[in-house]
Parts: sequence; C-alpha cells; structure tokens
Amino acid sequence: MKRWLVGLLLIVVMLVGTVGCELSVSSKEKGSTTGFKALGKDAKAKIKVLFYNEQAFAMLYGNTFNAKYPNIEVEVIPMTSLMLPGKDKNKELVKLLEETSPDVMFLSQEQYEKLSGDGKLLELETIIKKDKFDLDSMLPASTQLLKTKGNGILYGLASGFSAKALYYNKDIFDQNGVPYPTDRMSWDEVLQLAKRFPTSGEGPNRIYGFHQGSFQSGYYELLNNMGHTKGLSMVDSESMTVKINSEPWKKIVQSAVDAYRAGVIAEPSNLAANMNELDSIFTQNHFISGKAAMTVDSFNMIALMSEAQKTVKDLKPVNWALVTEPIDRSNPDTATSFALSQIMAINSKTTDPAAAWELVKYLNGDEYAKIISKSTFELLTRTAYVKDKDGRSLEAFYKLRPGDKSYNDFNTLTAIPFSFYTAFDTIVNQEFKSVLDQKKTIEDALKEIEDKGQQEMTKAKFEQESGKDSKQ
Repeated sequence: MKRWLVGLLLIVVMLVGTVGCELSVSSKEKGSTTGFKALGKDAKAKIKVLFYNEQAFAMLYGNTFNAKYPNIEVEVIPMTSLMLPGKDKNKELVKLLEETSPDVMFLSQEQYEKLSGDGKLLELETIIKKDKFDLDSMLPASTQLLKTKGNGILYGLASGFSAKALYYNKDIFDQNGVPYPTDRMSWDEVLQLAKRFPTSGEGPNRIYGFHQGSFQSGYYELLNNMGHTKGLSMVDSESMTVKINSEPWKKIVQSAVDAYRAGVIAEPSNLAANMNELDSIFTQNHFISGKAAMTVDSFNMIALMSEAQKTVKDLKPVNWALVTEPIDRSNPDTATSFALSQIMAINSKTTDPAAAWELVKYLNGDEYAKIISKSTFELLTRTAYVKDKDGRSLEAFYKLRPGDKSYNDFNTLTAIPFSFYTAFDTIVNQEFKSVLDQKKTIEDALKEIEDKGQQEMTKAKFEQESGKDSKQ
C-alpha cells in the first residue's frame, strides 16, 4: 500500500464567452430537471467546486476552463477534512456539503453512489438531451457504470478512468520462440505462459517470464491482484475484517507459490529502500529494464518507460505491446481494475445549475479531451483522442467492462486505517515466504495471516479512533 502511494507521488512529480442554461429543479430529493434554455454568452457567474485543493484544481482543470470561460469565476472548496484520520468519510462529506454548498463536486465511485442514492445530485440526462451534449462518443462502459451506480439514472460524468493491461516484451517472446499472450487470459494461463521462458541465465542474461507491476515489489501485491480478479479481497472495508482463510484463496496462493518456485517471477527487491534513487526504481523493474517478458500494469507504465529512457544511461527501449488484463473465466469480459478517476456531479441544491453544467460539460467535452490528449497520464473516456501511444494500440484498456466492485476506489482504499496496511503487508509477505521455504503449509499460513491480520486491524481501529493514526 505504501509503495502504491509513493508510486503515485512519483508520477505526479513527473507530470510536473459563457453559455448558460435555465434549469428548474422540481425535486430536491430526486435532483431532477425540467427545463433548459441557453443564456447569452456574456452572462457572468460564480460557482463553488469541491476538489482536493485549489492548486491541484488549477493545474488539472481550472486554468484551461478559465481561459475558455473567463466570465465564470470558480471558487475551490478543499476536501481536507475528508483526509483526517479517525473520521467517517461519508459523514464528513455530507457535513461539508451542508456547510459549503458546492455547485460542482469531484467524487470517487463510492461517494457518487452514496450521494446519488441520497438525492444529493442533479440528474443529468434531461440536460444532456436538451443541450445536445455528445454522450455517444464517450466510452459506453463509463456511462453505463455511472448509471448503474446511480440506480439507473445518470447523475455525473467522468472524463478519465484507470485500468490495467498485460504488457509484453515482443523481442523476448520472439527470441525464445514463445507465442504472444492474447486477450482474456486467466492468471493461471499467464503464469503458465511465463513458465515457457528459460530460467538458466545469470546476471544481465537472466530473463523472467513475469514481473509484478510498478512499485509492487512484495508477494502481497501479486496475491491481492490475483484475488481481485476472482472478486476476492483480503480485507472487507465495511466490516473491517480480514478474510483470507478460504479455499479460493488457497488456490490463488498455490498458483503464486508454483510460479515463484519455478523461477518465473523475480524475488521481491527492497524497492522501498531505494525510492530516493530514480535509477534504482527503474532498473529494479525487470520489465522496464528489458529482463521480463510480461507485466500487468496501468496506463502510467508507458510514462514510466519513457522517463526511464531519459534517466537510465544506455537503457534499451522496450518493444512492448498490450493485451487485456487477466480475467476470471466466469466473467471473461470484466476488468476488475477499471475505476473512474474523477466523477463530476452537480449538487441538487445548486443555486446556479446553468453555470455548474457549463463546467461539467466542458471538462467532459470533445474540445477539452483534444487539448489534454497529448499530455494526459490517464485514459480518456472520449476514445477518439487516445487510440494509441507511441504508435502502439491502447485498445486493451478499453475492451473490457467494469466490474460491480472497484478495488481502486480512493474512499475504499482509505476507509481502512493506513497503519493497518503497513503491518498487514509485512504479515502476508512473511507468511508467504514461509510457504515458499516449505516451513509452513498454505493452510497454516492463511490461518496465521487471518489471525494476525485481525489483531492488527483491531489495533489500527483503536489508534485511529483515538487520533493516533496520523499517517493516513
């Protein structure tokens, strides 16, 4: 978990005439709309936007929007209170809405689902039809997910999303006469394919069939990713319980153990100890350094490979291509990594729905997508502008539909005390290592993980409630 956050920070460092409408809200409970009428282009307005902080909004959205619509003033309401430890984030969000009355909100999937269900958001389908907003050019999976989370009604739009794909090094496959991976492979099939590569090399000649993704150097991350594909989670964020001592998890651990023992996955490196050395971050990633045939990673992996070329001397570029992320055979068209990045929604109690809609419309429109398509580090829901990258197809990110549950939702990730993840990561890695070294059976290790993990959860909850967990 900590490595994931550090990785996110690294990527952030690398990144380093108004039209209005007259809308009538007929029901605050439903957030419905009954009318639409365009106003003059010179109309002035001021709206409040709920976002992480003012600087981030300006960099990501505000500067571009202000250049296009200088007559709409945007005030940013920071979401700082939602980040405080020991707080119920959903309650804090509702409290913040009541105290500040934002017009537009940037929400996670969980927040969007809750607020739409509570009648806090404005229904958008009527506005979209009246304004002739082009919804058809947006990724159908994104709008369908938003409708599903809104109980059949569209309350928000998202300009970007995150997802993973299976990257593979074409040169390594060609040199070893191994057929390329294909779409919709299961984890077992991916790991079996990885076993077809030789494991006899030494030093710079050592090739691995598979590398666990960026900033994920431990056993924990691989097991977690494999579990998510099967619809499993080690921790239930609602009941705050550890649930891993089960037959499905036993099969997953056995598959991972077999792969490590076969030598197709490199033993975890001490990545955390070298986070201050950019060269080490890249060279310890066996896929980036050209020593692994496959890896499962996000869209940001492309940026990391590009940055590595600028940073590491004499590093050979990876001749990469993509297929879909590993799937569950019972749900072959589902991507468990799919998550909408920022869902933009309008407060059902807004006093200026016209100006609020202009912001949401512009940031989800064709013009804005075209502007950011060359520099964005996220996948766009307007698919016309991100069909390829560096001459390579990105279709694999778009082929699968989102699952019922997101494992990458920010609120879900932060619902559990941060201190728990640090301890739990260590427990899982230690117990898995004991199985690899044949010191424990899988059954004993899973029981130990569940028992020790629950103890750490109880401890972390107590510390959070007493205000001691300040790392979140």
